[in-house]
Amino acid sequence: MKSRSELPAQFDHFAVVDVETTGLYDGDRVVEVAAVTLSREGTIVDEWDTLVNPERDVGATAIHGVTASMVSAAPRFEEIATALAGRLQGAVLVTHNLPFDSRMLRNEYDRLGAVMDPGRGVCTLSLSGQRLPDACRCLGIGLEHHHRALTDARAAAQLLCALGSPGGALGPVHVDGLATGACPRTLRRDQVSVAEVEIPYIAGPP
Repeated sequence: MKSRSELPAQFDHFAVVDVETTGLYDGDRVVEVAAVTLSREGTIVDEWDTLVNPERDVGATAIHGVTASMVSAAPRFEEIATALAGRLQGAVLVTHNLPFDSRMLRNEYDRLGAVMDPGRGVCTLSLSGQRLPDACRCLGIGLEHHHRALTDARAAAQLLCALGSPGGALGPVHVDGLATGACPRTLRRDQVSVAEVEIPYIAGPP
């Protein structure tokens, strides 16, 4: 992927992240997370995603499509925390709803006794002023299966490259105090049998 707008050259890489969650509040948990790493030239150099066992009900299946059976064998956040932190550490965080995604990740690391400082990242929602499906439609970016973490992270990465980063200071992510060791285990959506979930009209993109 080549950037149409220059990304700030002082940063080596950008971590474009999306999380799907059980809900919107601090007590809610991550059920899926994806990280797409971009070089300063806007090239994808790494993709990583996994379902996450939230150790509670999965919440709005009709929106994110994740069912209890899908996450029953998925790793818990504590098992993937180090692998994710390795992709976040030192990168500029990019998401399509930065206040929400960074808060949900901070909460997950807090539960492990670690501290995630999201730095000063880029919110492609603020940049575009539109919901992800609408922004992608306007810019001719493909978006199939909205509300799947990897699909949405890929789309946000393309938005970043199309729109460029905002003016002002940016700062990298730091994760400190993480005691859990590295665990390579992940469970992606394409590794589980997924029953077709009927999404109500009101929950789907327009």
